[in-house]
Amino acid sequence: MSVELPHRGQYGRITRFDGIEGARGWLATGVLVVHACALSQIATVIRVGVGETFVIVFVIISGFVITHLLLTKDEPYPAYILRRFMRLFPVFAVTCCVGYFCTPLVLTAVSRRYSNNDLVQYFFCMNQTQYFWSNFLAHLTMLHGAISTEVLPCTAITFNAPAWSLSLEWQFYLVAPLVVALARQRTVSLAILGAMIALCLSARHGTFGHYLHSSFLPLMVSYFAVGIASRLAYPKLADRVKTPTAALGLLGTLIPLGWNVLPLLIWGSLFVLLVTDRHALKRTDAAIMRLGAQLLESPTATFIGKRSYSVYLFHLPILSALTYSLPLNGPQLFVTLLATGGPLTLLVSCISYNLVEKPGIALGNRLAFPVCRRS
Repeated sequence: MSVELPHRGQYGRITRFDGIEGARGWLATGVLVVHACALSQIATVIRVGVGETFVIVFVIISGFVITHLLLTKDEPYPAYILRRFMRLFPVFAVTCCVGYFCTPLVLTAVSRRYSNNDLVQYFFCMNQTQYFWSNFLAHLTMLHGAISTEVLPCTAITFNAPAWSLSLEWQFYLVAPLVVALARQRTVSLAILGAMIALCLSARHGTFGHYLHSSFLPLMVSYFAVGIASRLAYPKLADRVKTPTAALGLLGTLIPLGWNVLPLLIWGSLFVLLVTDRHALKRTDAAIMRLGAQLLESPTATFIGKRSYSVYLFHLPILSALTYSLPLNGPQLFVTLLATGGPLTLLVSCISYNLVEKPGIALGNRLAFPVCRRS
């Protein structure tokens, strides 16, 4: 993998994780395919199992990348959170506005096609017009995912359903500096891990209410912890794996455990490639590394990966509008959604990347600079 390895025991010196960028591209594309399956009502197993898996891998990657940022970039909390907010909010706001107008269209389309099934109910939840102002205010804070269904029904998926995970990300960003700082202390790291597990189990037991798609941070904290632990362990493991085929084979023994371990298998495979010693590999191991590089570091994967945030947030409104306008069903609708919705989503995402994402990031940097200078 194209990674600058650190000196042993140092947290700095790592500047690029190209494989992770490419992985984001594949994951965002996978989510688009899953939603095309849902809208065309095919491949139920793929929709339910794989769709959730992709989002969980995104969560693990977020834990890894944010931990890396916190370890390598020393800045005060206000500057950090300003940058993070401006990284997320501009595209999030635009896609919520687009989704607000597209959701009624797809609700009409799926109601006409599929009568009263789970998909119709799902888009009905997205179209919660009777709670518009409450949802509007919740989304302004990006904490809509932390509000239980008992307090505000369906707010996690209102306007643009994939944005529930953006609220999850934002909740993590708010507490990540403290969590990572404590996790680096050996004396308290196990206590922090125990607290995360207890919080997760308590949330899943319904202590804090009920949430759609595990949009409340305690429900997913264990996966963020995997990303944090991976980045903290990286300097000690980098270049230590000599036979990636053996490590990947060991991960493969977990496959019979089912869908629940699939996110860990995907992340584990990526992490094995990141920490493998790329020098003097045997023929089979070298072939595995080449395949990994071709999949994750190809120009196409990294191109989509850089724009994966916009792809992830824009694809459902686009697929929804197409579903409304296309008089097709089943496999025909699925193929057409991929053939037209995929390229259209990428085109819109490229525009968003240049006109919304990059200016938002630049503005965040400008706003954070005076804060950093004062500190």
